[in-house]
Amino acid sequence: MTTSKPVTDWATDWTHFDLRWVEDPFPIWEDLRSRCPIAHSMRFEDGAFFPSTYEYVREIAYDSDHFSSRRVIVREKKVELQPNPPITSDRLNTQLRENFFFQLLLRKLFSVLRQERAKCALIFLITLAGSSLVVPRSNMLSTFLCL
Repeated sequence: MTTSKPVTDWATDWTHFDLRWVEDPFPIWEDLRSRCPIAHSMRFEDGAFFPSTYEYVREIAYDSDHFSSRRVIVREKKVELQPNPPITSDRLNTQLRENFFFQLLLRKLFSVLRQERAKCALIFLITLAGSSLVVPRSNMLSTFLCL
């Protein structure tokens, strides 16, 4: 941690290096939620914002037209950025087009339908393992596919 002047107003001059923030940030966040849901500080190079509510964090996360995920760690000084990982949700990234196939592949693997089918299969296997009854094959397939 760095040694800097103590924070006097969390809404306009916050820092996560302050000992009060480190030891117990929850009262600070509660105060910010009530009087300044998006705090700002110029203690960091180019300034930094702190959204203190779930709604604002979610809104910012889904707004890739106005917010980038290139620098997500707040530091006092910028560090040289490393190349992006091959898959990113940041539409501002130029590698997005190059990795489109991989994104589609991963989306299919983790789709809601796949998750539901896996859950049904797991429930079926647990039920089958714990049951002494013999399940007819036609029922096995329909149970596995959640039909």
